[in-house]
Amino acid sequence: MNPFAFLLNWYNVPFTAALGLSSILAIIQLVGGFGDSDADADVDADADVDADSDSGPTGHSASAGGVQLLAALGFGKLPFLLVLAALLASLGAIGLLVNSLLDATLGVYPSLLFIGVLLVALLLAIPLTRIISAGLSRLAPQSSTAVTFEQLVGRAGIVVSPTVSATYGQVSVRDIHGSLHTVFAVIEQGDPIPAQSEVALLAYDTSQRRFVVRPLRR
Repeated sequence: MNPFAFLLNWYNVPFTAALGLSSILAIIQLVGGFGDSDADADVDADADVDADSDSGPTGHSASAGGVQLLAALGFGKLPFLLVLAALLASLGAIGLLVNSLLDATLGVYPSLLFIGVLLVALLLAIPLTRIISAGLSRLAPQSSTAVTFEQLVGRAGIVVSPTVSATYGQVSVRDIHGSLHTVFAVIEQGDPIPAQSEVALLAYDTSQRRFVVRPLRR
């Protein structure tokens, strides 16, 4: 089969599109600066945990697990667009490989197999993305302006998620060099802190990969 025709078969279009989009995102990020961390962990996962004030232990576990999964993929270590590009590339490559094997083995592609292939591609794309992100983080240029998460402790930031609660939140903070970082954050107790509030970063939890913050009173 003509390779171009194969890529445009209906069951391959989602994976071909994922590869194409990953290339575009990678180019955008590389042109803008490979090591730029302004968009670190800038993930719009707010809606899933916005009901955190009354979600209970189950909600806490789910949101904490979600943050850990995002961190495992490489968010926070690499720019958001680069990690997303790696995820899409992994999904596209795995999907096309599995479909090509099915085509070669069966000679015809059963429509019912598509959902199964999509699920397999999604499951395998997660560990592959983690491997790619780890490799890219080692290749990322190290500069004298690089800072660790611990070096952000004691600085002030702005809440950029709908709230920061005991289970989830995002805060935008500048380091000593003026670079902007978006980090995961929680409070120890009390009412959730609303968006656009100014907060102080009190501590960094290395196991959960998130900061403990409190509101700044003026």
